[in-house]
Formats: sequence, structure tokens, C-alpha cells
Amino acid sequence: MQILYERPKVTRVTIYIDNSATIQATQLRRAAPSHYLIDEVHRGLKMVLKKHRGAKIRLQWIPAHVGVPGNEAADEEAKKAASDPRNSSPPNRLPKLFRTKLPISSSAAKRVYLEEIHQHHNAAWRKSSRRLKFKDFDKGTPKEASKCFTKIADVLPRKVASLLVQLRTGHAPLNQHLHNIKSIDSPKCPNCDYARETVEHFIIRCPAFTTPEMHCYEQPQPKAVDLHYRPSSRIPTRSHTSSAS
Repeated sequence: MQILYERPKVTRVTIYIDNSATIQATQLRRAAPSHYLIDEVHRGLKMVLKKHRGAKIRLQWIPAHVGVPGNEAADEEAKKAASDPRNSSPPNRLPKLFRTKLPISSSAAKRVYLEEIHQHHNAAWRKSSRRLKFKDFDKGTPKEASKCFTKIADVLPRKVASLLVQLRTGHAPLNQHLHNIKSIDSPKCPNCDYARETVEHFIIRCPAFTTPEMHCYEQPQPKAVDLHYRPSSRIPTRSHTSSAS
């Protein structure tokens, strides 16, 4: 608009822009991020029309990066100015708004801040001793694992999702975990005297449950298996409910 204002005579002008969102933003009447730039466009337009009465000024969208010479040249000059202030126009040739540092966009500042938090968190997580335990059941970051689990858990009943978390993290009512939280004296498996009754031992390795496990693997049932049914209920010697209490 500054260039048009300085021209001796303006009757009809078409300004080509390769960003359709910018053109649409000129029609907005509500406040939006960086809306002060659109306000500056309207002020410049009013100034031009006041000097060149009856002038017709139109904004026209043009596709980007398709070899249009004028658009490619403008894009190249914009990149030069953005990469090095020395390539910009002299301050006295710029509109007043651009002669000083522009305000920081609140949405852009929040985005940068959140990204910095995530980077700091990921760096701290990589150095954490808990990562060594966590990587056994998920090699991603906690945020990535949370998204994955949420996608799975959304279709499960709450109690089933809770049980999956216990099994996945090892915080299940098995002797190893109960021993860790000092609820019982020994982490041994009560059915086979294995040194530690972990989730892996309980589900896969304990010989006391070989038959029920193999039955589930070899003869899958058409209905879903109730994860809250515990094979140990068939064995009188196993009583985790009383141990947990």
C-alpha cells in the first residue's frame, strides 16, 4: 500500500497473493492472532483511496511454486529479507509498523513454549532411571505411549483398562509388587517357589497355570475372555486377596 500511495496516479491495481488464508483474513471482523497486520492493510488501503479517488484495488489468489516469474521473484526476496536484516529495505522505506520489532503472537509463543517443555521433558526422561523399566514395555516417550494406550483403552471398559495398566507396569497384586510396597515379606511365587512372582512369571512361566494357559492359546473361544477371572481361584493355596490386605 505504501508503494501505491507514492505513485502519482493509480486507477486499477491487482495484488497477487499465494496465501488464500491471508485474503480470507481481510474479511474478518472479529479479533484473531496477528489481526493487527490486517488492520494495517485496511489503514493503508484507506490512505491510498483517499489520495487516488475512484481507484479499483483487488486481491487475487495465485498458486505458489508453479513457476510464475513474478511470484517466484517476490518469494525469493522475502526469504532474503527474513534470513538477514541487511537484505531488508531501509527503515525509512518501510511502513511505520515494520520499523520496530513486531509484537509476539500469543499462539506462536504458546506453541514454542510447549515445544520447549516437551523437549526438556524428553531429555529428562532419557536420563531417568525409570526409563530403564519403562522401555521394557514401550520404547517411546511417555507422551507417545499415552497416546497409544488411550487409543486402545477408549474401546475397553474402565476396569479392563485399569487391569491392563497394572499388568503393563507390573503394579499388579502379585507377590513381587506386594513385596516392593512392603505388604508381604517375600516376593516368591506361592505355587512353584520361584524367586519372584512377576507378571511375566504369572502369565507365562508358572507351571501351576500351564494347563489353563495352553487351553486359552490352543482353543480360542468365540467370546472374549474375562481378564478378571484368575486361574488361581482353582488352586486353594493361592490367596492374593488376603496377602494384599
